[in-house]
Amino acid sequence: GRRVLSLPLQDTEHHYGVLQLEMPPGRELAPWQTQLLDALSRHIGIAIGTARRAEQSRRLSLLEERAALARELHDSLAQSLAYMKIQVSRLKPLLPAPDPAQTQPGAGGAASEVLDELREGLNSAYRQLRELLTTFRLRIEGEGLAAALQTTVAEFSSRGDIPIALEAHLGGCTLSPNEEIHALQIVREALSNVLNHAQAKQAEVKVLCNSDGSVSATIIDDGIGLQQSAGVHHYGMAIMDERAKHLGGQLSVENLPALGTRVTLHFMPASRREAVIPIHPDHPHDA
Repeated sequence: GRRVLSLPLQDTEHHYGVLQLEMPPGRELAPWQTQLLDALSRHIGIAIGTARRAEQSRRLSLLEERAALARELHDSLAQSLAYMKIQVSRLKPLLPAPDPAQTQPGAGGAASEVLDELREGLNSAYRQLRELLTTFRLRIEGEGLAAALQTTVAEFSSRGDIPIALEAHLGGCTLSPNEEIHALQIVREALSNVLNHAQAKQAEVKVLCNSDGSVSATIIDDGIGLQQSAGVHHYGMAIMDERAKHLGGQLSVENLPALGTRVTLHFMPASRREAVIPIHPDHPHDA
């Protein structure tokens, strides 16, 4: 019958799996062959462990860098924006009141409009910065992106008091720490738009690993859709699109036929884009 030789893949700390070799019928291994296969399985286990520890070290270094950057941004830019918001609020009472007798807005009315636009821009910048700081402080560890998505969906559902369904299946897709943080931030930005602009009653987030190894993230709501007059920058679309390009992917935003908006991110992880160098057996040279 069919004979299979199973060799453990492990190092001194963890067990990673089993290397299975099918034996030809009637073939017995010599002692030196058994020793060679044992040594091979040990070396494979050590290599897997080394690679995982190196990846974990890179992940921790990235998290530490992001935490330090978040502290710097909070201590400088966030406080500066908060100060500017206060100063803009103090300017409003100092503007001359509009004259009801004038049919055209005077200097005071024009200044008030500019001040309103400035306040809106500062509020948007401050909100996006706070969102960025929150993402920087998230620690994507353990179960990885899927667990961070669950935390994010629960956070936004509680904040907006609307149900947000989550479907996350990432088995088979290996993402780098940078890819995880960019994908998570795009989802968070899209959910922020749902809460702040869409007037939605519910939303749905799907993050899936496709059969070709690519990743798709879709965020759908049943709100009023994008209002073109508000300007694309108002929804942070430029930042989301830049993140998608950094991932080597595409971002699409569209109004649905009935109600709502659909944001779709699609990208191929770098681990799948890397070129595979084929190994060809050496051919003997002609004498």
